[in-house]
Amino acid sequence: IVNIGSVVGTVAARGCAPYCATKHALEAVSDSWRQDLLPHKISVSLIQPGFIPSDICRSKIFCGDAGRLEEVSAVVYDALISKYPLTRYAIGKVLILPSWLAVLTDSFLPDRLGDSLLNITEWLSGGVSKRYWKSE
Repeated sequence: IVNIGSVVGTVAARGCAPYCATKHALEAVSDSWRQDLLPHKISVSLIQPGFIPSDICRSKIFCGDAGRLEEVSAVVYDALISKYPLTRYAIGKVLILPSWLAVLTDSFLPDRLGDSLLNITEWLSGGVSKRYWKSE
C-alpha cells in the first residue's frame, strides 16, 4: 500500500490548517495499517512530498521550485516495486530545506523553536508575509 501524504502532515504550515489536518490523519492511518498488516506481510509506505506548485499554492516564493511531479512519480514507483520499501519517503523541499530535514527537525525540536525556524526559513526564501494558499 502506498499513500500520498504531504510533509505538512508532519510540519504544519500557517494558513492551511484543514489541509494539514487531513495529511496528518493520513499519517496516522498509514502508521496503524502498517502495524495491522505486518502479520500479513503487507507493507505500507507514506510518500511525503514537500511543496509542489499546484492550484492550492499561490505563492511562487513559497512553492515555486520546491518539487516536481516526476520526482514524486519515481518515488511511488520505487515504493511499489521494492521488496523492502521504506515506511516514509520525504521528498522535495519545504521552502529552502529538503523535506527530510524539515520532517526530522520537526520531530526533535520544541514546537516554538520549530515555528521560529520555519519563520526564519520563510524569510530567507523571500520574506513572504501574506497568505500562501487559495481560500475558496
